[in-house]
Amino acid sequence: MNNLKYILLFVALFYNCIAIGQQDGYYALYMFNEQVVNPAHVGVEDEIKITGLYKRQWMEFAGAPEGQSFSINAPMGYKKLNNVGIGLHFINDRFGPNKNTGTMLDLSYKLKLGAGKLSVGLRGGLKTYSIDLNQVEYPSGYDGGGEGSWVAYVPTMGLGIGYYIDNVSVGIVADNLFEPKLNTKNTSDIRYGSLYRNYMFTAGYGINFKENFRMTPSIFIRYAPDSPVDFQGNLNVLFLSRFWFGIGVLSGASAVLQTGVMITKNLRLGYAFSGGNSKTSTAVGASHEFLLSYAIKKKKAKVVLKLITEDSVDIMTAIISKDGTFSFEKLPESTSFLFKLESEDPNMIAQMEKVRVKYLNAKGEEVVIEIAEEKDKYFRFTHLELKEDILYALNAKNDTLGTAVRNEEG
Repeated sequence: MNNLKYILLFVALFYNCIAIGQQDGYYALYMFNEQVVNPAHVGVEDEIKITGLYKRQWMEFAGAPEGQSFSINAPMGYKKLNNVGIGLHFINDRFGPNKNTGTMLDLSYKLKLGAGKLSVGLRGGLKTYSIDLNQVEYPSGYDGGGEGSWVAYVPTMGLGIGYYIDNVSVGIVADNLFEPKLNTKNTSDIRYGSLYRNYMFTAGYGINFKENFRMTPSIFIRYAPDSPVDFQGNLNVLFLSRFWFGIGVLSGASAVLQTGVMITKNLRLGYAFSGGNSKTSTAVGASHEFLLSYAIKKKKAKVVLKLITEDSVDIMTAIISKDGTFSFEKLPESTSFLFKLESEDPNMIAQMEKVRVKYLNAKGEEVVIEIAEEKDKYFRFTHLELKEDILYALNAKNDTLGTAVRNEEG
């Protein structure tokens, strides 16, 4: 019975090996390197981001899966290409005699949709799939007779869409769009397999409870024909804007624990441990992942609000504060104001449909007004002086019983 158990275990792992050999490796820390999942994510964070991931699965199993990924992405940053993101990522996965590598170029284009931002991404590159038959050990002692290696080089393409609004993000991806055949370099008649088209879905929602406490539930689903569905439900908590901890559930009733720290404002270190209580998990051992990422924050362009005349002559200027308010010491005595936004980054202006202005009136009182943008891209405000402050006395039927005018004493 024990032999039968291990035979069944080997068969299950063998078919899993085939599935892994036909699609890219999966990382439990995907949410910190979404570029590898969805090309639409490149450039979305408005920073240059460099990320490295290393994983080692099934520690007790000989020839267990091992993989690395490295990625870099950034927004283009030029005026006419400000909505374009570009990235490059590399993958290297090994499982037993199988080795898969890839170099991919990722591009995205962002546009405003409703209150959020829609990003469409395209990726293309070259993947290499190989199997070294000399590494296969046969129970009979057969050494393979120097069977050599099979290598297949395939171009591949993927398409992704992402939507981002406030603290919510949703992504849909179709990878290996044309399902290329893995013909070996030895002969076009021998096929190592096919790259099945993968469909992936991701979603996340950030909840800010306090200034230094943020909770983010997220999910990841991947489907490919003739392969098990990959699923991960996760809950991450960030506290003190520096430390984070997460728990999750993976396909096959496995659990994942995650932790990490922001070593600096730009440098992140992360770790994930996954395993389960099933007989398979006990036999093959736990899995480990390590993450290191560095972000070069883009210096935000200065946004100023100018009070101007109808002839576009500048009167005074205010710079936006951290809370999004433009503060003037005093505004001229006038019943109407005309404002214009200016910035080196046109996206900053495009995102501001309203401005919040703070100033002191003639009595020295602080006044805050919100002004909506008009079709000509200017902000106009007309102040109507209150001539009388009247209090009405009404009965239950809303009939006026009497009125009173506020005097100078209030």
